[in-house]
Amino acid sequence: MLAVLCSGNGKAEARELALRGLADYHWREPIHRAVFEIVTSFPSLTSRTLREQLPARLTRQGFPDFDFESLFDSQPLTPAELEQSIRKLLATA
Repeated sequence: MLAVLCSGNGKAEARELALRGLADYHWREPIHRAVFEIVTSFPSLTSRTLREQLPARLTRQGFPDFDFESLFDSQPLTPAELEQSIRKLLATA
């Protein structure tokens, strides 16, 4: 899910759907929560901007060695696939 948000492969509608759907999600891994918070801190986001900003922001939050490159290789999801993924993620919380 974080890769979908970071990749920039989807439409703004898909990004907004994911952000709304995961707004109250309790992240199991602190690094995943940090990435989500960084992504949501940008009012509008391009993959390039995030790729430039993410390493420094993660380092400031205490995650200097996180391999973030895989977050930018996601395949686009249809809105239905995205909603299904969000439901599955929330069901495991």
